[in-house]
Amino acid sequence: MIAALLLSTYTAGKIKRIPLDLSATLISNGTGTALDPASLSARDRFVIDRNVPLVAQQQLSVESPANADVVTLPVGSTVRRTDRQQGMGLLLAMVDTVTLDRTTALAVSDDTHPGGYVQKPRTIEDDKPPTNIALPHEGLAYRFPFDTEKKTYPYFDPIAQKPFDANYDGEEDVNGLTTYRFTQNAGHDADGKLVEPVQLNDIPAVTETTYDAAERPLVALLREYGYEKSRTTTAYTGDQVKVTPPAGGTPTTTTTIVDEDTGNGGVPPDDGSLDTTEDLTDTPASTTPASSVAPSTTTTTVAVVHEQSATTATTATTAAVTP
Repeated sequence: MIAALLLSTYTAGKIKRIPLDLSATLISNGTGTALDPASLSARDRFVIDRNVPLVAQQQLSVESPANADVVTLPVGSTVRRTDRQQGMGLLLAMVDTVTLDRTTALAVSDDTHPGGYVQKPRTIEDDKPPTNIALPHEGLAYRFPFDTEKKTYPYFDPIAQKPFDANYDGEEDVNGLTTYRFTQNAGHDADGKLVEPVQLNDIPAVTETTYDAAERPLVALLREYGYEKSRTTTAYTGDQVKVTPPAGGTPTTTTTIVDEDTGNGGVPPDDGSLDTTEDLTDTPASTTPASSVAPSTTTTTVAVVHEQSATTATTATTAAVTP
């Protein structure tokens, strides 16, 4: 009985501490609102896209000081847009280091423990060794305590450089395991407002694009100094794509028709009869001045797709249709 009790006490103490050989890579996928990095090169307009695919990655390891009481975690974090190629999709890259109490997971900052630091931001072209900037941490960081309770915890955000409340938000099943879910609004106050809000009136021009689940644009909204200047909407209904441009523009409708019977065993004829583009108006819609276009005028593009198992031919017919 005494041996069993001692063994239980020993193993519980060993398990309920952050290990000194911790090495992990955490990857999360989702969608969110993000800045288009390419727009940073434009001096008059920043582009903000909504519902874009994102992937966040964290790499954790251990460095000194690490002993029976504390452990130091250098954490490399990146956030990328997966709909952009390579470096063009990079939104965040940082290395944050914090010393934690191995039992409580709270940040430790005293005379013998630095509390934390971050690498000084550098440009892509900078090939000099990174330098560190002191950043004392408060609250939890990268970990929750082993005996996590259904309550609110202070959780440090290295970007805002201060802790914000992580609130218990219910239980959730993860691969058959009952877990606690916590939510945190970093940078927001109790009313959900930014602590130091960015004034839209200070931004010369910004385009906000909203996408659907298939990553197709739905609404492109242009704001200048906080005011809406133009709006373009796109609707997807069956085989049609309808684009409504800002006032003065010409609405367009693209219809795709699939025709499996070409009269030639499913193989398109090679006499050139399907390779035509016909303009059914005297003046092409693309060259018609916006001021002279009637409100009921639309431009319709019909794509006729003749397909067999391995043979596909496309005929595009563009017409300006006035009801």
